Parts: sequence; C-alpha cells; structure tokens
Amino acid sequence: MRLVIFLGVFISAFLSCHSKAESLSYQPGMIVNLGETFDPFAPFESGSLGECFDVTFKNTTPNGQEQYTEGFVSSFSEYIKKTGLSLSGSGSGNFGMAKASASANFKRDREIFQSNKSVVYIVSGTRTYNPQRIKRVKLSDEGKALLTEASTQNDPSIFYMPCGRGIVTSVQKETNISIAYIFTASDSKKTEAIASAISAAVSGVKGKASTTANITSSVKQVDTSATVDTKIFQSGVIDGSDSLKSIIGSQPGDINSVRENLKKAISAISWKSSQIKQFTVDKISRHFKIAKDPDFRYISNLYTNLDKAKTAADRLVERYIQLDDILNADGLAGFKIKKGEVPKIKKERNDIEAKLKDLIKITQTCFEDNKDTCNVPTIDVSFKILDKLDIEFGGFAQWKATAGGAYNSHSERIESNADFWPMFTIRNLKYIDRLEFIQDNTIQLAVLNNAVLSKRINNSILELNEIKLHAQDSQYCWRGRWGEECNPWASDTSRHKNHLKSKHASKSFMAKIIDTEGNLIEIKVPKINSQNY
Repeated sequence: MRLVIFLGVFISAFLSCHSKAESLSYQPGMIVNLGETFDPFAPFESGSLGECFDVTFKNTTPNGQEQYTEGFVSSFSEYIKKTGLSLSGSGSGNFGMAKASASANFKRDREIFQSNKSVVYIVSGTRTYNPQRIKRVKLSDEGKALLTEASTQNDPSIFYMPCGRGIVTSVQKETNISIAYIFTASDSKKTEAIASAISAAVSGVKGKASTTANITSSVKQVDTSATVDTKIFQSGVIDGSDSLKSIIGSQPGDINSVRENLKKAISAISWKSSQIKQFTVDKISRHFKIAKDPDFRYISNLYTNLDKAKTAADRLVERYIQLDDILNADGLAGFKIKKGEVPKIKKERNDIEAKLKDLIKITQTCFEDNKDTCNVPTIDVSFKILDKLDIEFGGFAQWKATAGGAYNSHSERIESNADFWPMFTIRNLKYIDRLEFIQDNTIQLAVLNNAVLSKRINNSILELNEIKLHAQDSQYCWRGRWGEECNPWASDTSRHKNHLKSKHASKSFMAKIIDTEGNLIEIKVPKINSQNY
C-alpha cells in the first residue's frame, strides 16, 4: 500500500526549478528531439529504446527574432563564420570538434582567398527562436511498471537502461541564410576600385526601398572583364532550392531587392523547420522518485571542458587553414614567404594535427571516465603570419604639384606660388591597418586608417592632396622686357614648380604602413627638390 501511495505522488510531475538542468549546444550528429530521452554521456546515440514517458507539449509557438548583417570578408575564416560552413566532424569519435581534414571539402572556397583578385561581399539574415519547453511529463504504463520494478528490486538500472538517463525539456532553434557575392577582378590592381564601387552601391540604397542599385553593374563600370559568382547558404549548406534562388531572382546584383527578399525568406522560416541550436536536458530523478544517477554531477564539468576543447579545436583548425593557404598562395597573391620560413610554417601545420588528435583523446577519456577531474588544457593559438611574408604594399610614386604666377609691371616683380603633395601606389590593402605620413621624423601630416584608404585609393593610386606643402616667391623682372620675358616667365608653371621646390629642400619626409598585425613598414620618400617638373 505504501508503494502505491509513493508512486501516486511521484508518477506525475510538472517541470520545476528545484534542481539545475543542463543546457547543451547542439553538435552535428546528436540525436535530439524535444520530449525524448537523451544520454549526455553518449550524445551521439539514441537515448533509450523504451517508451517510458507521455509528454504534453505547449500549444504555442515560440517567438522568433531576426537579425541582418552585411559586409566584406577578406579571409576564409571570416567566410565560414558568415556563411555557417562547418569544419566539424560528426559522430561520437570526434565530439563535433573541428577537423583539419574537413577543410579539404572547401577547396574551391579557400582558393577564393588565395588570390589577390577576389572581392567577397556577404549579406546574411538569421532567425532565432526562443526556447520551446515541454508542458508536462508523465510516466507511461511501461514507465510505471519499470519504476515499480526498480523500486522493488532496489536497482535503478532496471528503469534507466530502457528509459534513458535524461530527457530533453527545451529546445532553442536558429536558421541562417547568407548570400555571398564573389567578384574576380581582371587584374589585381582593380580590386580596390571594385570594393569602392560595391561600397558606394550598397551604402546608397540602405533603408531606401524606392532606390535601386545593382552592385554587379557598378563593378562592371570599373572593370568590364570582372566576373561574379553568387552562392546561397542555409545554415552552412549551399542551397540550390527554387525557394532560395528566388531571393536573388533574375538580377542577383539588385542589392535592395535581395535585402527585401531575404527578409521575406527569413520571416517565413517556421519553428518546426528551423535547426536546433541549443537544448536543455533534465535528469530523470528531478521529476520521478528514483535513485539519482550519480554520474549526472559530472555533466556540467564534462560539457564545460567539451566547449573548451571545441573552442581550441576551432582555433587550431583556423590556424591550420591560414598556414595551408599561405603555403598554397606563395607568390600568387601579392606576397612571397620569406626565405627560411617555409619549413617553419609546415612544421607548425603538422604540429596542429597532433594537437587536434590529443584533444580528441583527452575528450574521449573524459566521457569514458565520467569524472569531475576532466580537465582540457588551455591551448594558446597565435594567428600572426605577416612577419613571415614579404608583402608588396606599393611605394612612393611622385611629388604632385600645382603652380601659378603673375607679373606686376609697377613693382617689376613676378609673384609665384606652388603647392606640393605626395602620391603613392598602394597594394594589398586588406593587410594594411593604417598609413602615416611624417615630416622631419616628428610632424605627423596625415593618418589614414583602412576604411579611409579604401575610399581614397583609385586604381592603386593614393594622393594626399589635402596636405598642400606651400611655397611662394617674388622675383625681379625689368618691365622693359615684360612682353618677351616677364609675362612668359610668369605663366611658366613648370618653371615655378622647379624653382619653388627648393623652398622645401631642408625638409625630410617618410611614410609608414602599419599592417593589421602591428608590423611597421617604412616607405622611403625623396625630398621635394629631387622631383623634376
């Protein structure tokens, strides 16, 4: 009789917050369904084979939030983050960790960033749903019988083995759609102009539904031979379905139309069709009177270390790809690897593969031992690479100048003036953080960051015409020769430039490029008086 009363009290339970549930990130290959069992210690296997529970679901759909971003990407690492491409290996043997070998599946995508002729612009939208929670969980007839037997035999495994160790009580879902525009210039010198054309086109129509701009047409205006490839991704998978193709329609370059169609597509993603992002697992003993699973106390530490291992694996694979791409692009993308650095880069790449294998072994041991002593080591990963490369950043081109003059017959003076400013050729802008122009080692005349440079550079040419180094002079010319000598002299701008440049003969100049990793590259700038006009 006591057992019947005992079961009557605990057979039905509402979800409560008397003990902490475990919130886990979904990994490819996990078998996760709301209201079904899940074994945190065997996350890539079915939670149970029995039908031990009757679950009541809420009849309301969770609310969804939308977010939109767009912009240029300059590396494969950024590309996979924006498009959701996964470098993870699925299955219990890999625990969803990134694998270096997985990068081979994206060989063509990686080649985009191994060329100095590519410009990539990505438009993305994400729909994230609030967690959906089950309303109630009760034991089925099978579950009641097994719980009774487990209590009678004082053996919790009689219940746990067929019914599972945990139950999925909430699920959060998220889906991303991205459109990648991949432009290939006819010449590497035209990539800056292409990027500027895209920037002008996309910024001119933001928030203006009545305004249209075609980024493909804009690019063709600066490079008629440029090509464009448009790819659509849904949660990291290239999607060629008709429904998603309609986002870009017959005019993929019509950026405003693409934005509007993307919003419609994102808004149409239902909770049912969206992908699982995170989920919550409750231990069975939280809801039914049965001996606690002693191993559940290790879950928090176990999955904290799994997250730590996954983060380390992601960074290691990102570095592996960076090194591999540098080796493949040597001499082809505006840089050459410095002498003696190739063996070092290859060794670091091979060492990464060994570290990834060790991470998987450590994680495997953690899941097998189920101990709170699980401890994944911290792995520091540096992404610095530019100091190993000789990069063609360009150089000084010439001193530009304007000049004017006039003859005053009353004072018998020729009044002349001139302004001088430097002109540079700039290459590989993606590696540049800023450019500084300095006079006499201390006077900073100009500082231009990457964003400003991208707008100012035209066909690899940068003119600092805002500087205007001024010079003027007054020279005697006898009025008796005003027609044959004084007036022609006054109108001879080349003569004024060559004369007035000496006014700056005592000044020295230099330019500094600070790359994206903080390395300093000095550009020699000759004195103004060395320029011939």
